Amino acid sequence: MTVVFDTNVLISGFLTTTGLPQHILTRAFKRHRVILSEYVIREFEEKLDRKLKIPRPLIREAADFLRKRAVVMDVPKESKIEFSDQKDVPVLSLVETSKANYFITGDQKLLAIKKLGATLFLSPREAMEIL
Repeated sequence: MTVVFDTNVLISGFLTTTGLPQHILTRAFKRHRVILSEYVIREFEEKLDRKLKIPRPLIREAADFLRKRAVVMDVPKESKIEFSDQKDVPVLSLVETSKANYFITGDQKLLAIKKLGATLFLSPREAMEIL
């Protein structure tokens, strides 16, 4: 089974030692193929740095973990996907290109899409039941 994570779910999973996002990440990395892109990893790093003021060595360690444990996929720069929030287009392009089984996000606008190609969009709670 293949899984793509939205950046905010990754951040929540890395910042907590217990709770739903952390359990989902642990389970996904142990049992499934996690697919990310450099865009998602860079966004992960930027949010940890700018918004949450996490020390840079910890950010690098977390990003290195993601690069080593996930399949980091190249995503075409040009996308025909249209979405109200342009920052989500590269993530949706990853979902489309990866043909993952599931995309896990807490973003209500993204969850409203429900499915892109063969990829089902799941909330963290729904993902916990399936993964």
